[in-house]
Amino acid sequence: MSFSTFKVILAPSTVGTGLSASLRKPKNGPARLTLTLSVSAAAEVDWEEGAGIEVQLGEGEHHGLLRLRKNASVTTTIVKRRNGTNRLSYFAIALGHIPALVNRSEKKRWCRFEQVAEGSWVEITLPSWADETAPDSSPLRNRAPPPAPLRIAPPTQSGARVTSRLMGDPSPQRSALADRPPARGGKK
Repeated sequence: MSFSTFKVILAPSTVGTGLSASLRKPKNGPARLTLTLSVSAAAEVDWEEGAGIEVQLGEGEHHGLLRLRKNASVTTTIVKRRNGTNRLSYFAIALGHIPALVNRSEKKRWCRFEQVAEGSWVEITLPSWADETAPDSSPLRNRAPPPAPLRIAPPTQSGARVTSRLMGDPSPQRSALADRPPARGGKK
């Protein structure tokens, strides 16, 4: 395995990158993957309507990654569409069924993508649903689950008992002061 230098094109995926992926599963067929690009995102990677797109699917440790590049001899093409409500243009790439991914419908999710220096490839990181089908040896499968958030029980009585529980002090029934005999009488 080797790595190459790349240029990050767009913002993190939580903001909206201009490229999204969705899965649509018809009633009697497998789920189909569709990529959607904004016009500005397509211009940044130099893709235009009708261009042929060559697709590579990541395997093993690269599960969940797609690589795409323009290639005139390939039949997968970029189609220009218009949004019906505000008539904005966008591009769609229908990739069809990919057996290595989940076989269910998934809503459109933003994807991080970057242009890899070697051969004009655009590398796309698919959404988290792609991790579900990662092979057992994949780092995606062997990740430790995130730690559970620390939850502290709300106080039930006075604040003194809350402090002792938080600090790990023994309960009042187990302290040396609880074992001491009560004082007899008062001052004279």
